[in-house]
Amino acid sequence: MFDVTDWNIEPNQKWFVKLSDGGATALVELFNTLADAQAGANRVAYGSAAFGVDVKAFLTADATPPSFGSLAKFNSQLDYHLKITGVDGDALKRFAIGPFTDLPPVEDPLMLSEEIITARATLEINRGTHSILRRSISLDSHYPALECGDIVTVSSTKRSLSGVRNQIDAVTIAARIDDNKQINFSDTLEALEFVDFTRQ
Repeated sequence: MFDVTDWNIEPNQKWFVKLSDGGATALVELFNTLADAQAGANRVAYGSAAFGVDVKAFLTADATPPSFGSLAKFNSQLDYHLKITGVDGDALKRFAIGPFTDLPPVEDPLMLSEEIITARATLEINRGTHSILRRSISLDSHYPALECGDIVTVSSTKRSLSGVRNQIDAVTIAARIDDNKQINFSDTLEALEFVDFTRQ
């Protein structure tokens, strides 16, 4: 079955490629629109390639210009326009290539430098790395509305905490009977604070 395995076509627009059996070789045709590719009209470029896997295809400009700019290689250091896979007798097939289509885009070598890779990796590590601090919080009374999963804000002069957000993990209700035989309820919260780790 015909397939387009790589592309290196400038301008970086949406292209439509038609691959068909040209006899001894595969016929490669390039169009601006799907309608043109279906009708075989207004061809932008054409070429041929031997049958096989990841075979380089070289295009020659035809009469119709690209929708934008002029036909060239996206990466001038590569000698091909397309790479195709196919065997003799494969049925005609059309492909859409370019931005936001069914083939991966060409990667700009400038975005693959060691500095960029390190920066991206550090960002991903920092996004997903954190620690959990557990603390017990004793309350002077019982608060029926508090439930596991709720967020509470803790401030403490003694512990140098100011507006620290915690998530309630557990609630313990204690009942005490005083000298007057009055029942007093109080809550103890097991709370979690999520602390981000940042790679320096």
